[in-house]
This record gives sequence, structure tokens and C-alpha cells, in this order.
Amino acid sequence: MNSFFDSALLSQMNTKIGKSTRLSGDLAFQTSMKIEGCFFGTIRAKGFLFISETAEVEAEIEGVDILIAGSLKGNIQATGRVELLETARVYGNIKAEKIRLLDGVLFEGHCEMLRRSDTVDIFALPLQELKVSLEEKKG
Repeated sequence: MNSFFDSALLSQMNTKIGKSTRLSGDLAFQTSMKIEGCFFGTIRAKGFLFISETAEVEAEIEGVDILIAGSLKGNIQATGRVELLETARVYGNIKAEKIRLLDGVLFEGHCEMLRRSDTVDIFALPLQELKVSLEEKKG
């Protein structure tokens, strides 16, 4: 695996969702998690999140450092680094301080690198409310 993340971090994951597991709901954790199976819902990660090659995730993700090697449908907001490995398939937008996409990644969405990502919440306003708010400021 060709990642900037420390290999010791990847080998010492605190929690794992196994290959044969399917979960849905709101997931929040403080330390580190590896997803190998299927997850649908929202993820709030205070620690390191690794979505492995075998994972299929449909989620809105807020986190710190995120490494993706599997499939993700959903948006990511990270206060640290987001890295997509060669096998990653991501359909959604990414906002993070540091973003790295390796050769071979399938990515459909927008990337935005943030200077102070802790002050931005991309999920705060629905799109229609955001449009109305912007029109009112013009007006």
C-alpha cells in the first residue's frame, strides 16, 4: 500500500467492521476504525478512518484523517488529510486541508482544499436554502 499514513497506524486499528458485516445508522468513534464490509448512514470520526478495498460505504463523513481504498458514495469533510488509494472509487465531494489521489482512482465529484477546515460545515445548509441566501445577499 502506497500511503502517506504510517503503516503502524494501519496495523493497529481499534475497531473493525468485517467483510461479512452490513450496518446502517449513525456511526461515531474517537480512536480508529477500519471498514471492510458495508456501511450506510453517517460517520463522525474523531480518529483515523480506513475504508478498505473490500468496503462499500454510502455515507456522509465528517472526520480528521481518512484513507480510502474501497467504494464510497457520499461527501467527505476532513480537518486533516484525505487520501484515495489506487483501488478507491469515490462518488461525492471532498473538503479537506490535504487531499491526495493516487493513479488509478475513480473519482466523480469536487475537491476543495481548506485552510481552516474546522470553521467550515458543508452540510449546514441544504442547497436550496444556500441559493436563497446567496440571492438575498445580491439583492
